Amino acid sequence: MALLPIIRIAVLAFITILGIALLGVSGHMLDTGGGGRLEDNNISPAYAGLGVAVGVFLMLSVPAMLVIEHFRKGAFPSMIAFEVGWLGFLDLLLFATGIASAVGYKDIKSSFRIDGCSRTRGVLNSWCTDTLAIIGLAWFTWLCVTAYIVFISFLARKASGISGASGWKHSVRDVSDLGASNSAAVPMAPTGTTTAPVTTEPKHPVV
Repeated sequence: MALLPIIRIAVLAFITILGIALLGVSGHMLDTGGGGRLEDNNISPAYAGLGVAVGVFLMLSVPAMLVIEHFRKGAFPSMIAFEVGWLGFLDLLLFATGIASAVGYKDIKSSFRIDGCSRTRGVLNSWCTDTLAIIGLAWFTWLCVTAYIVFISFLARKASGISGASGWKHSVRDVSDLGASNSAAVPMAPTGTTTAPVTTEPKHPVV
């Protein structure tokens, strides 16, 4: 298997794991803050709900993209254009989650007049540490997804230069195959030393 598809699988699998972690932490915060306890303490649970939504999207859609490309080569979800569009949408949600959770952490500190999570106990400690985890996971996942979008956008431009057609309609595997075939088509330069042509003087008849 070529290197580019392996890199894609590894990166998307890692993003999926981050999405599952974000889903778990956000769900735990909603569980401990249920029954209006978060709202009663002037803490909006919106960022935790957003983290759950983004985590579900990442957990379900990213593996589906890998499976569809494996079994249906050339399908629309395997195109780079679709990946950039869908992951770009999730990237915006991750960005919003990171911003909202940072605001939520500020609200927790102001509502309970604390400087951090180290001196908190019980449910408050759970809310505080969960919020910090959501902040870290949201921003780190956002960074990974953004880097992947930039990477496959570069591949699309590269494919356009090789094939002469729109590279956005190719999959990452197609770009890898195009690169391999293009390398094979380049003629190899001759190696070794060259020798000067040998000239012989014409023989004159003996008079």
